[in-house]
Amino acid sequence: PVRVEVPSLRRSEMAALLEEVLDGPVDDVAERRFWEASRGNVLHLREFVLGAQADGSLLLEGAGSACTAAHQPRPAWPTPSPAA
Repeated sequence: PVRVEVPSLRRSEMAALLEEVLDGPVDDVAERRFWEASRGNVLHLREFVLGAQADGSLLLEGAGSACTAAHQPRPAWPTPSPAA
């Protein structure tokens, strides 16, 4: 088996990836939540996006328009542990 190391994304890289994959910009609240949950881990980010789409906590406004976080966070948006 081949193991491939994928480095963590910086927050700006994560935001650019989300915009590309979701076909439009992501609002500040959604971006912050994805960043706090994934800390740039691409696999975690993918799962959080899929979960948020599935449970309706990520609202896609249509191609080329903003993606926004729903007002009530749902399980797809884990609450990060407080920083020590």
